[in-house]
Amino acid sequence: MPTPLLSDLALAAHQVEQTALLSAVAAPFGAATSTPVDGTATGTPAIMPSLTPDPGRPVHLRLWGVWTGTVAVLSSRDGGVTKLPLTLAGDAWGVFAGNANEDVETPWETGVTYYLQIAVTSGTLYYHFGQ
Repeated sequence: MPTPLLSDLALAAHQVEQTALLSAVAAPFGAATSTPVDGTATGTPAIMPSLTPDPGRPVHLRLWGVWTGTVAVLSSRDGGVTKLPLTLAGDAWGVFAGNANEDVETPWETGVTYYLQIAVTSGTLYYHFGQ
């Protein structure tokens, strides 16, 4: 059985290591330079203005309100001429039918733009799409 002093030292070293690791992971960059997209949607299906994110940072989506319908995240490499849905292993990804607050993608290339395809069938949807 370790002595209490050794256990205390090991615990303190572990806490310092974890704090340093969390600091490095939580704040690897300064503030994002991308411009977030905020808005409200009711009734009319639409594709919202694009988000051009900073590479290497998660793209975060917040959806809230009392609404029914769907929201899908689309991506483009050609300035929005071609918009493709996000997939994961061939299945749809980034498609929502209710309130959400989560990261949807982390782009690693420059020039990728993201769009929200919104189809609200009733109620009011509020959204924030940014980094």
